[in-house]
Amino acid sequence: MKLPFFTNFTGKCDPEEHVAEFQSQMSSASQRQGDEHETPFNASVGKIFLEIEDNWMLPRPPKKKTTQYKKDMSKYCQYHKDHGHDTDDCRHLKIQIKKLIERAKLKEYVHK
Repeated sequence: MKLPFFTNFTGKCDPEEHVAEFQSQMSSASQRQGDEHETPFNASVGKIFLEIEDNWMLPRPPKKKTTQYKKDMSKYCQYHKDHGHDTDDCRHLKIQIKKLIERAKLKEYVHK
């Protein structure tokens, strides 16, 4: 696993925020490690989400730890209802869709 770039604590910011950022980066890095073996969807994650959001009980997404000033405001995730990344790139949503596929709920979205 490639570790994320992490800066040393210099005391110029809130220590709790610094630790939260580190934990977020480590979480993202560990999730990316599993992306190599993704289920090959036959539609974009965003399209699948739009089609299933009203029909399936998707759990609420985890609260994002990224501070507002670090978010990429040009990207928006419909699942998180927040800026920072696009819906098609949402790891949390991909995981939930995979779980539904594994329970034979969304077979029509998998390449055969």
